[in-house]
Amino acid sequence: MDQKKRAILGVALTAIAFPALIYFIARPSEQQRITRHGLDAEATIVRMVDQHETRHDHRPLMRITVEGDWNDAHHTTHTDRRIDDDELSSMVVGARVAIRYDREDANTIVILHVAE
Repeated sequence: MDQKKRAILGVALTAIAFPALIYFIARPSEQQRITRHGLDAEATIVRMVDQHETRHDHRPLMRITVEGDWNDAHHTTHTDRRIDDDELSSMVVGARVAIRYDREDANTIVILHVAE
């Protein structure tokens, strides 16, 4: 392959790869999408399991199972969430939490905070 064809191929690949990279970086995560566009409900924490994964700030990753009535049905579902230090004493089994659920799949949730 001569120099000119290689340069054209490099420009073409860059023209395709750069917008794709921007798209994947700027695309909101599923959690962000549900937080922005989901529907509100309340649920009760029925189980918490430590996933034994922490980051540099030592916030534990917990698999939290909740139960409640939303979207005209009774649901039991879970989500993974990092627990902040100020939530450790209040986010416990039996606590009521505010959630936001996905409009298309009501079992996909984000826990917002402990309900007051």
